[in-house]
Amino acid sequence: MSPLQGPADAAAPPPGCGREVATGRRRGRPRSPELTERFLAAVEELLARRGLRALSSDGLATDVGAGKAAFYRRWPDVVAAAAEVVARTRLLACPADQGSLTADVAQLSVFLTRPMSTPERAVGALVGVPDDRVRSAFRDALDGPAEQVLRELLGRAGDRGETVGGAEPTAVAVFFLRSLVLSRLASGPVEEETAAGAASVLRRLLAGPVVPSDPGPR
Repeated sequence: MSPLQGPADAAAPPPGCGREVATGRRRGRPRSPELTERFLAAVEELLARRGLRALSSDGLATDVGAGKAAFYRRWPDVVAAAAEVVARTRLLACPADQGSLTADVAQLSVFLTRPMSTPERAVGALVGVPDDRVRSAFRDALDGPAEQVLRELLGRAGDRGETVGGAEPTAVAVFFLRSLVLSRLASGPVEEETAAGAASVLRRLLAGPVVPSDPGPR
């Protein structure tokens, strides 16, 4: 047994035997969670450095010191494993309370300017991949979280007594935030001026334009 193999995968059948069905489940020997994690880490690293074309079940099995059949007990192909990397990567986080909706949205937009992490570069390599599993993983990773973040910002604003468009973010606001995340993943970080402009647009989508207070007669 290779020192990198887990006990559940050490005696895996030869390549081509016992391949998983499309559900990704196979009866028999239990799978080692530790080896699953090593496979996913290897997928993430290769995606970040070289993209989807660099992935192969043979190469991944060699990287983690396991048999190729150990890979196929977990995923039907490398695209399915790549989709799981998307699903497990946190792509959006709610900022800490900054005291106003405008400041909250400005803080939210800061992520657009930050260098991308290895997990983000891995996910970025999959933007636009024409596979339903990858598309579904992106929807799960972005649509719900984007809506939740914006709902939290609107809730804070309402609690402060700020004028907002409603407790629920509009579909356009969710779509816009989702598009910002995808743009950064595909093209990299942007300049601060661009991020500030994006924040201004998102602020208006959430609560209408900011109207300056009347300074009184001049």
